[in-house]
Amino acid sequence: MLHGGLRCTRRKIELASVLLHPTRAMHGVITGRDVMQNVGIIYREFGVRCLARCLWVLAIGKRTTFLELITEF
Repeated sequence: MLHGGLRCTRRKIELASVLLHPTRAMHGVITGRDVMQNVGIIYREFGVRCLARCLWVLAIGKRTTFLELITEF
């Protein structure tokens, strides 16, 4: 039980740091930097398929948003 609580707290801290990072503005389109900085969160929260789609979109150079990627499943 304690281990699960620590995992939940760590996840909330990670998500908060990503969402509340004060120096970056939201542009809508995902970048390679965004994916690489958040690869663990993407894998853990959305799965390997979503991560693979993010990497594929970056590899082919298509401009898209994260929301578009996760709703195409």
